[in-house]
Formats: sequence, structure tokens, C-alpha cells
Amino acid sequence: MQQIVQGNPKYQEALQGDERFQALMENCGKNLQQSVAQEQNKMIGLIGVQPMNLAMTEEERKKHLQQLGGASAIWQALKEVLDEATEMSAASAISDGVDSDDRHWRVGYAQAVTDVMGTLNRYRKV
Repeated sequence: MQQIVQGNPKYQEALQGDERFQALMENCGKNLQQSVAQEQNKMIGLIGVQPMNLAMTEEERKKHLQQLGGASAIWQALKEVLDEATEMSAASAISDGVDSDDRHWRVGYAQAVTDVMGTLNRYRKV
């Protein structure tokens, strides 16, 4: 909301001279904060704990993924799951009895999993 106000000279002018507009904007900000808090509380209620801040920066992602060396048990497990998903979706796409639309979806899924593996390897600098 701050970006909207900063990018709009009319909002800035109204905030400086119009007390009612100031009150409305303040109330709007409080409502927005309350909506965010409600969504967070909803998630806490669903999973039973407060979720971590999952939004990592690009640098944080790289740092963490670079720690996943080839000998890492976590990396091995992740690689096995992704490899298995790729193989299964590719194998099912070429099996008899799969219609054209489903075959395309399965091949697309296999490619997406392969792309994920490539991205992870790029972050790991492999």
C-alpha cells in the first residue's frame, strides 16, 4: 500500500491535506494487516505450528542448495524421488491404452520434473 501512495502524487496530496482521507487510508491499512494476520492464523490452525517464512532470497536458496553435496542423504533422497517420478511418468506416457491428452500431460509432467532437477543442479553448481 505504501508503494501505491508513494507512486501517486494525488494520494500524497490528499494524505497531507484531507483528514478524512488519512483516516480512511489508515483504516484500510489496518484492515489489510488484519487480513494477513487471519490468513497466518488460518495456517497455524491447519498445521498446528507457526510456519516459517518460506520466502527465501535467491542468494539464500543458492547458499542452502550448495550445501547439498553428492554425499548428502537429503540430496540422495530428493534425487531418487525426482528420478522415480520422471521415469514413472515417462513410462506411463508410452504405455498402451493412454489417450493423447493424458499422454501429453504425462510427458509434460516428466519434463517439468526434469526441469526442476536441472534447476536444483544449477543452484548446486553441479
